[in-house]
Amino acid sequence: MAQKRSNKSLYEEYDLKPPAQSLLLKKALPEVTSQFFLHTVVGYWWQRYFARYSVLDHDFSDGAAKSLLIARIRARNVLYSTLPELPPAQIAVAETLLGGADVSKLLDIPNFGPSFISLWVDAKAQGLSDSQAAKYIWDWGSYRSPARQSYFERKATKQPLINQQVTRRLASVTAWNRTGDAFIPWDADVSAQHWQVRLNDYPDEFMYALLIDGKTIGDFHDWPQAWNRGESKPEVDRKKVALAGRMTPEVDPATLLSRYEGGAYEAAWRDLVSLGPEVRNKPFEAPARAVAKETMRRAAHNFRLLVKRLKAMNYQFVGAEAVQIPCSVGERNVLRASDRVGLWLPLSLRTFLEEVGQVHLVGSHPVLSPMDAEGKPLLTDPLQVSDYGSIESFLQEWSRTSPQDREPFSWDISPDAEGKADMLMNESVESSYTVHLPNAAADVVLEGESHGFTFVEYLRKSFQWGGFPGWEKYQKRPETELAFLREGLLPL
Repeated sequence: MAQKRSNKSLYEEYDLKPPAQSLLLKKALPEVTSQFFLHTVVGYWWQRYFARYSVLDHDFSDGAAKSLLIARIRARNVLYSTLPELPPAQIAVAETLLGGADVSKLLDIPNFGPSFISLWVDAKAQGLSDSQAAKYIWDWGSYRSPARQSYFERKATKQPLINQQVTRRLASVTAWNRTGDAFIPWDADVSAQHWQVRLNDYPDEFMYALLIDGKTIGDFHDWPQAWNRGESKPEVDRKKVALAGRMTPEVDPATLLSRYEGGAYEAAWRDLVSLGPEVRNKPFEAPARAVAKETMRRAAHNFRLLVKRLKAMNYQFVGAEAVQIPCSVGERNVLRASDRVGLWLPLSLRTFLEEVGQVHLVGSHPVLSPMDAEGKPLLTDPLQVSDYGSIESFLQEWSRTSPQDREPFSWDISPDAEGKADMLMNESVESSYTVHLPNAAADVVLEGESHGFTFVEYLRKSFQWGGFPGWEKYQKRPETELAFLREGLLPL
């Protein structure tokens, strides 16, 4: 059995030598029909990705960090499935580079860094030409963290590798709680201070950073033995929540909405998510709400169109009167009251409730929701967001509980794919898509969702499949009906 490796040893093993920049970037690029254009550009991505793979594919002693890091990377990469608009022969030649790691095709979903397709799509969404997109990907592939150079310089001169303020706290016996946040997975209240652990972009950065009351104290490699990772999430003070985000100064609040409206849908939401709870503060709050409102305006349009088309197909909704229930005045008041007392809903879900309301596509249809050979519904996972009434119940309990005794809530926003099938069989629902409150971030990962999607990502995937994202895992699909349902739906 292979020996498990520490984060520190693998960080020091991760070695990227600056590549020689290709002649494609020193001279004018050849015509895009040139057989080796894409091969060269994929090479820019591959040399850094392969180095990450060589480190992250090891058996880590810190399996919790590795699992979270890969889940976060995959959640980003799964959104991209559009190959460059280049001749198929170039795709085949480019894919000859990919042997020996976890991907063999450009459409595969990498575990250890942004996929080539994600970088290409990001570049094209910014309006870059093929030549400029190549440079964009070369910049990613050739990036070297200045912190790594500083680290090895300190090591060579036998200086402390970790900030002494961090080292001192690593020896303190501390019970940690899981937050459910992909960037800041753990927090703790220690001596009237709010501690957080951020998961960095390892191995380009240290695995972890310690934050105290929203301020980054310093980075460290390995989870100390004196720290115990717990399970539950305690009450979070509103002031601390507002200060607790991972700062990302490269996010320009002035361009968030225009970028989103210009087609950079995934990139704009990734920036919002990267801000953590800081998205609730100036200067990000207003543009973040504008992006969320525009996103859910599109979602509302798509849902109305789906309902109209499903009715035309004689789709039998379960509870036809509840297919869509708009947000009432009283419910909007509850959402505002929840904000005031720190019972935060992620911005994505809160705006969905305001702009779209509760939705319910569960129903029966011989083609879209058929039965299997055993007479059970296929797990087509029709879009549903319901159980709004739980928010009011949570608010009532939260408000009458003293701050030091408040506990987080688990909110089942809808049954999952199996739960929806149970509904059609009039059986009790055993499994759901769940989020934890309070959560002040822009978006939130849905627990129970097999891809590790956030709520916005799940909506995006749902509309890509005409409201029935479960069809993705079946080889035999009603392609004609699904194409009819998704035609002309607005991208999110």
